[in-house]
Amino acid sequence: MDIKPISKGSSTMFLITGTDPAYVNALRRTIIDEVPTLAIEDVEFKKNSSALYDEVIAHRLGLIPLKTDLAYQVPATEEEKESLKCSVKLSLTTKAAGIVTADKLKSADPNVVPVHEQMPIVKLLPGQQLQFDALAVMGRGKEHAKWSPAHVSYQGVPKLSINNSKISDADDFVKNSPAPIFDAKGGKVSVNEDALLSHAQAAEALSDYSEAITVSRSDKDFLFTVEPFGQLSAKDIMTTALDILTQKMEAFSNAL
Repeated sequence: MDIKPISKGSSTMFLITGTDPAYVNALRRTIIDEVPTLAIEDVEFKKNSSALYDEVIAHRLGLIPLKTDLAYQVPATEEEKESLKCSVKLSLTTKAAGIVTADKLKSADPNVVPVHEQMPIVKLLPGQQLQFDALAVMGRGKEHAKWSPAHVSYQGVPKLSINNSKISDADDFVKNSPAPIFDAKGGKVSVNEDALLSHAQAAEALSDYSEAITVSRSDKDFLFTVEPFGQLSAKDIMTTALDILTQKMEAFSNAL
């Protein structure tokens, strides 16, 4: 099996070759369920005269993605939850009228801050105030979605076969294609494989574009897309998930 990134940005696409759907889906589920992140778990309100109940604000706080350092550990017991190796304390105090945003949170660890600074928490009217202490704890997505680090999907690498006998004008065929993945040379159309990987989502529509195209999907090579929520980079998410999955497979093998 081989894994390499083929695109980067707000989401990262990896090309995984030489495996099967079972392994790729196991990797997807490992990222969603097992890769740990920090999220606000406990909130102690000292003052809240806003229009929202304490519980509503606490729920909103839990869904704010926090930059995560993987040096923190998931607590094994309830008693460990407040230890320095498992959690970070945050606080907020404000009397300013207007939208209270995530950047108003003060963190005990300067590296653990909200991913989206302008994410709204609550609106305060003149004379209202909000004050609380919060505890961000390492956790996993299988316990609550707020700890999940990314949206993950995969698809088999598309395979296109072209029947040039059904194409009357190669240049016109390439020009009007719904995706820029074809080349015309010597009156014949061919597939640009590198461009096809970048436009894999358009593959299914190509069979409707022309009866000269037949589309199929590989069951051994896959395009694996990771869209991080911001707590961790796509690289950290993938390497951590691969380590976790490998450990689980080794533990299972040793137990047989």
